[in-house]
Amino acid sequence: MQNLHPWPKMLGAPGIMGWFSFVPFMECYHGVVSVHHRLQGQLEVFDQPVDFSNGIGYIEKDWGVSFPKAWIWMQSNHFDSAKPMSLMASVAHIPWLGSHFIGYIVGFLWEGKLYRFATYTGAKMQVELTENQVKLAFFDRKNRLEITAHPAPGANLISPISGQMTGKVNESMQAKLDVAFYEKGELRYQGQGKNAGLELAGGLDELVGKPVKNH
Repeated sequence: MQNLHPWPKMLGAPGIMGWFSFVPFMECYHGVVSVHHRLQGQLEVFDQPVDFSNGIGYIEKDWGVSFPKAWIWMQSNHFDSAKPMSLMASVAHIPWLGSHFIGYIVGFLWEGKLYRFATYTGAKMQVELTENQVKLAFFDRKNRLEITAHPAPGANLISPISGQMTGKVNESMQAKLDVAFYEKGELRYQGQGKNAGLELAGGLDELVGKPVKNH
């Protein structure tokens, strides 16, 4: 791997989960190793070498006993841009002290800067679900990020339930993400992420907030 772009580590926020990383009873923990990097090397698939050199990579990790009751996850770093670009967004139903909350983490790498929107940063979120797409909006006092995800056929992956790998999650690697990024109300970027990973799992109605407003 070359030219890694790791998630920044700060005092009180050692990773993507912020201060939630220190909470000992979370059912699932999440980390991002690199939002964008160049690949070097090859794999052998059905006795045939497949060379990934000069491709684009992204690495994240999860650990714990169970995935959330419901979640939306998406990621792409295939944008029409000469500079490295990457987008990751995750929204989930999080158990918390006998109740729950809707947690979210977003990282948008653009023009050499990683813009972060998360529950622990004080950012706000809106979700709108339709039959053919998912709309997300994340915003704080300075910036707003709008994403429209277009699902595509996927495959089932094994996932943990109460410590046992007995669950199944359908994930697509062919989704598309329409992205609009605003700074202080001004549209700074608009484009599409291709070859996107997309997971829509559980009762998504649990995650829905107010509709996304158009600019």
